[in-house]
Amino acid sequence: MGLFQLVYKSQAAENISYTDILHILREARASNSLRDITGVLVFREGTFLQLLEGEEAEIRELIKKIFEDDRHYHCKVLAEAATSDRIFPEYSMAYFDGDLSGKGNLEVDSILEIGRRGLTAQTQVLQGFRIFRDSEPQLNI
Repeated sequence: MGLFQLVYKSQAAENISYTDILHILREARASNSLRDITGVLVFREGTFLQLLEGEEAEIRELIKKIFEDDRHYHCKVLAEAATSDRIFPEYSMAYFDGDLSGKGNLEVDSILEIGRRGLTAQTQVLQGFRIFRDSEPQLNI
């Protein structure tokens, strides 16, 4: 199997704290490094948006586990695609907090915006992540 990308969106549980998010990041970074998974987690106004990149079987196994996590709900896959290159190859899990940084909020919105003429939702979401990466938001390593 080849390189695969999956993007999902979910709503954070009411009681989630920044300590919980830091715990999620620590777990993800340790596990993803072992599985050659890369990506980015975006959090803004109670919504998670995440891009996962790696071998398809690994990503599909991971997404099942993620969707069972009770720290979020209303999980929805927005895009999935085979690809030849990673968007965030240097990060086992980069993190962007749109609530704490005014910079980058427009880029986050553009990722979620669906319906540009001539682009499928999937193409647009993945293209949105490339724009987001190239805009150099303050990613926490």
